[in-house]
Amino acid sequence: MNGRDRRAIGSPVDVAYATSQGGEQPVPLFEHGPTPVEYAPPDEIRPGQVGTLVDEVANPLDVTATIVDLAVRGYLRIEETPKRGLFGKPDWRLVRLKEGDGLLRYEKLLFEGLFRHAHEPEPGADEDGGPAVTLSKLRRHFSARLQSVQDSLYEDAVKRGWFAGRPDRVRHNWTKRGWEAAVGGTALVVLAAAKTHLALIALPLALGGLVLVFGARWMPRRTPKGTGMVRRVLGFRTYIETAEVEESRFAERKNLFSQYLPFAVVFGCTEKWARAFAHLGDQPPETSWYVGPHPFTVASFTSSIDHFSVATAGTITSTPAGSGSSGFGGGGFSGGGGGGGGGGSW
Repeated sequence: MNGRDRRAIGSPVDVAYATSQGGEQPVPLFEHGPTPVEYAPPDEIRPGQVGTLVDEVANPLDVTATIVDLAVRGYLRIEETPKRGLFGKPDWRLVRLKEGDGLLRYEKLLFEGLFRHAHEPEPGADEDGGPAVTLSKLRRHFSARLQSVQDSLYEDAVKRGWFAGRPDRVRHNWTKRGWEAAVGGTALVVLAAAKTHLALIALPLALGGLVLVFGARWMPRRTPKGTGMVRRVLGFRTYIETAEVEESRFAERKNLFSQYLPFAVVFGCTEKWARAFAHLGDQPPETSWYVGPHPFTVASFTSSIDHFSVATAGTITSTPAGSGSSGFGGGGFSGGGGGGGGGGSW
């Protein structure tokens, strides 16, 4: 089967690191292999890569988490603008702080796409940073750039040896084959019914085509390297999700809060990650990349990040009227939570 992932033959370590010399084999159906806890992103994987690898889809949420990650790494600053009036909505300014040197290709495409028109006065350069762009100004103008970022994410996953082929193209090819079989089978059924009494003979072909269309989503195939990396990433997700249980460990490691927050966005567990640091009380030292209008608390800050993530995912997928949808949604880690309008001056 084309859609069956492959794994290395050997011990759980061999599977996780794809180091076995004994070859590979299909992953058994419904198998959930061991996922030892990982305390850091394996092989320095980035949040956008995580989402694409695990659910086989380059989601808008993966792109949003990448924006947060770029802010944490000092490439830009996110400034929250409070809503105006009873029915107003908050907005955000993205301020460019440095050039995109050292970024991965999909990160660079995103970074340059965000600030493509920032040299124009919208609202222009500020005193503390570089050119800026308002998130709402990206609505209905960023969807074409989003497609190039998603394409680059798929290409990156294949280049790293995680997939045998681009997941989006594999799904598309199998969907196309399924519709061709369904249409051809239906035509044969109609023809056979008109000319003979054997119409039911062609019916399985039409039904089989529909099954292919439905099953196309599962046809992308991970390589042994991709399967191993997925298990390590899920081990890192376990660490993020259970951090609250061992919250005392973080008293001297406040820097982890911002550093791993983009991964919590992808995993949809920002609240759990925040609770691991809530007892610290003080502002973690690396939150200056997000400027909000209200006093800082970990809870309100995390709520604002959730709100920003959801608003950004909706904004970057908005298309000009009449051009159709760019496909917001889909994927296993999407839905990180809407959160409240919170805020904070951090």
